[in-house]
Amino acid sequence: LILAVQTSIALPLISSCDLTVEKGFYVDPLTKCTSNRRLRITRCSGSCPSISNGTQTSCCKPVEPKRRFFRVTCTSGFSYRQSLDFFKQCSCSNNVC
Repeated sequence: LILAVQTSIALPLISSCDLTVEKGFYVDPLTKCTSNRRLRITRCSGSCPSISNGTQTSCCKPVEPKRRFFRVTCTSGFSYRQSLDFFKQCSCSNNVC
């Protein structure tokens, strides 16, 4: 007689959705122009638990982002206003990524 025993372990869903803060000058990726002052640049990164048996993953997104404007100057002397979203917290969101 052979008995097959199947054991399953329930693992908690762990979220690693984190806020990253960098302080420095912003460089526009298209024009290579630089901000006139140092900025607090925020990003959300990490993973969130999947839902619906892994068919959809929730996204690590900013909580209450606020748009801030600042001046960017190019080496030619031309300057313009640029904007970025700043936030203080990140959270897993069930919206489509």
